[in-house]
Amino acid sequence: MAKIDMLHYPAALIRSSLTFGFSRAGKTVFTATWPAPAWIGSAREDGYESLRYMDRDLLYDRNVMPDVYTVSSISDIRGHLDRDILPKVRTGKIRSIILEISTYSDDVVSSTKRQLKKGGSDKENGWAIYGTLEEHVMLLDEEMKKYPHLHVVYNALATPPTDKVPGGIVIAGRKLPEKLPPMCQLVGYLRQEEANGKVDRILHLSAYGGWSPGHRFGALLPPFVRNPPYRRLEQILTGEKIVDQTAASTSLIEASAR
Repeated sequence: MAKIDMLHYPAALIRSSLTFGFSRAGKTVFTATWPAPAWIGSAREDGYESLRYMDRDLLYDRNVMPDVYTVSSISDIRGHLDRDILPKVRTGKIRSIILEISTYSDDVVSSTKRQLKKGGSDKENGWAIYGTLEEHVMLLDEEMKKYPHLHVVYNALATPPTDKVPGGIVIAGRKLPEKLPPMCQLVGYLRQEEANGKVDRILHLSAYGGWSPGHRFGALLPPFVRNPPYRRLEQILTGEKIVDQTAASTSLIEASAR
């Protein structure tokens, strides 16, 4: 165990986050606005296509497009991390790792099932399958967080709330959907809202409807931010921008700090 000096902790702002929302809510584009990102997602998912058409002015550095890697198994993600991503993290060329967790977690479960079947197992052990996924994600998270200036960014689909249960996140496994959010400094629910003839993206950082996002930054962040790139969150946290939460409309009015 180690003692952490909270006054001089050399970590990135919003070191770990989880964004969740329905398909086409703008999650992938939002995560691509983090500094120098590497995007990792399932080979079955084409969400990365959104990056091709995104407004480059939203990028943290408009001249630095995300590195994109598609994977379908634990060995795939290990290969890309060891060969392509972590060496760039060590040199500072990559500062954020984005993992599209929903479809990828399902891929890990499916590949584990195939391995058991290929090994001659007559009976699938559900707990072993999901245990493999959970252990893999926990170890992956631990390894990435060894780099204090690296942003670890998870992206997931949302499940709608019902009368009996709140809305949640889509991650394969029994306990992983409950374990991953507490491992993140910020958990945001992203949704679309049509206003004045255009579609806005709204990142909720506190309870909204039947969803329960949140963060560990106290009063420094507002309840929600409209059309946020990462840089705006960074500016709010560092005091470069102030947020007027007294506005009567649903929008947050952001003004440059005087």
